[in-house]
Amino acid sequence: MNIRKKISLFFIVLLALCIIIGCQFSQVIMASKNEFFLVYPPDGYQTTAQSIFFLGVASTGDPVYINEQTIPKTKNGYFAAKFSLTIGQNTFKVTNQGQEKTLTVVRDSNVPELPQDASFLANSLTPQTNIERNSGELICFSAIAPEEATVTAKVGKQVIPLFSQSNIKQLSANSYVLVDSSAPPPVDSFSGHYKGCSIFNENEIPTPLEVLYELTYQGTKITQNSPGKIKIISQKSPEVVAITVDSAITRTGPSTDYSRLTPLPKGTLATVTGKEGDWLRLDYGAWVKAQETTIVKNAAPVHSLIRGIYLRKTPGVTEILFPLEVPVPFTIQQSDNLFILHLYNTTAQTDIIRSDYDSFLKRIDWKQTSPNNVEYIFRLTAKQQWGYSLRYEGTTLILALRHPPIDVDQNNSLKGITILLDPGHGGKDSGAFGPNGYAEKEATLIIARFLQQELMQLGATVQLTRSSDTYISLEDRVKLIEQIQPTVSISLHYNSLPDGGDPVKIMGVSSYWYHTQAEDLASFLENYIVHQLKRNSYGVYWDNLALTRPTIAPSILLELGFMINPEEFEWILDQGEQRKLAHTIAHGIQEWFEQD
Repeated sequence: MNIRKKISLFFIVLLALCIIIGCQFSQVIMASKNEFFLVYPPDGYQTTAQSIFFLGVASTGDPVYINEQTIPKTKNGYFAAKFSLTIGQNTFKVTNQGQEKTLTVVRDSNVPELPQDASFLANSLTPQTNIERNSGELICFSAIAPEEATVTAKVGKQVIPLFSQSNIKQLSANSYVLVDSSAPPPVDSFSGHYKGCSIFNENEIPTPLEVLYELTYQGTKITQNSPGKIKIISQKSPEVVAITVDSAITRTGPSTDYSRLTPLPKGTLATVTGKEGDWLRLDYGAWVKAQETTIVKNAAPVHSLIRGIYLRKTPGVTEILFPLEVPVPFTIQQSDNLFILHLYNTTAQTDIIRSDYDSFLKRIDWKQTSPNNVEYIFRLTAKQQWGYSLRYEGTTLILALRHPPIDVDQNNSLKGITILLDPGHGGKDSGAFGPNGYAEKEATLIIARFLQQELMQLGATVQLTRSSDTYISLEDRVKLIEQIQPTVSISLHYNSLPDGGDPVKIMGVSSYWYHTQAEDLASFLENYIVHQLKRNSYGVYWDNLALTRPTIAPSILLELGFMINPEEFEWILDQGEQRKLAHTIAHGIQEWFEQD
């Protein structure tokens, strides 16, 4: 997962060095039982976290000391420990069996250091890149400067005063949720953040303009232009774009830091209402990369009528067709036995819907939620959904809802069920590392092979995304799910923690889902594994992961234990426990299919 990239990158560099100097591969990847070997952190490591954990293996007889503190070891010599960090350089001495390793860890502040003179903090003036906004839309300006300064922003003839925002707090990273604490972490706050807003019309900013900032501090006055310019979008000739990729990622804001929304298929049309750097804001509020679109010349603002909708059935799938005048944007919402399609820039003239549905689809309702938005509600007979896809054929939107699989019989058989197993990582992507340098990619492949055997014995058809130590990109793994269209997809991983986590206290199995159709499977397997094997539960998470995002089938990701927890790592390496884990997961999958 992403939180392990720092450790993985460290080992990639280490491996490259070993190739250059000719050391043995086994010396880097896995230390022997009696070797003193520190996996993490590397010397000179930098972080903004308030603590760091150490991970390694040592001789089973002699104790390990970190800054003269005795560190407990497992029966095979694995150890981990968490230490607080102060701002700046922190020095640690790690000793075992007469050997000593000295290393430094630097904690950087996540709070910018305010200028001491009349100047702006570098790269703090907004906009940082060119932006375009609608006439009459509120535009805000911000800067970081010394406390008690006077700051203004001038755009055209308008002068906007900026005021110190003492109530602004920095947010913790999303990964903090994974450190399993009930209280938010202490977050450094800072003053000197100035902000002010105003609105503009097309006549005020007929061409792109820079923002001229002025700062007065201790009798000194300076001016500085913003890096980006501002432009007001013409209401007389709005820009219309078409999606040019198979599935365009849409987001809540103009960068990959913002949350994902329902992807848009190729051919979707939308009117542009804002721009920021390489991102476009579409008329229903989502942002998309400009490179995934093309401008449609002489197009009117996007709007469509919709009348009757109809169904057609193919084996295992019900397709609902929405004939539109133009292909409009949409979003999807799921909840138990409801599937809701929101069509934007659309007005209904719907007077008839054929309603002789089968046992899968109970009823279709619709309502005009606003003058330009229509909502279609599909009421399903069962709460478990089995996947869907959306595409445009011309201007007709086609929603394909997958039917439930054939009933699993009660004779210990998964006949007719196709399961895709994804052994996480592989090749150049090692994933997390255990205390002795053992890589996650090895552990996931072993458990996947054992699980494949167990599932096949139960009658399932099982496919693996990889069957050897091969690198396969996340995009290619997702494509395999979409091509194979399994009954369910399960990605197998072992866990780690971001800086600030405690590798001694935190352990257990966890499961991850993204679409509603996958939540029940994730929760069921989490509880089943924990109960059957008496393992700790690290929880069930809704998480925006590449291998949980496919819509064509219930897709989940399992983290089967913590590589960095010394005690749990002993369990992970035990082949007998690996076989029991695979047996338990397989029978958990079977029981999930058999439940009412």
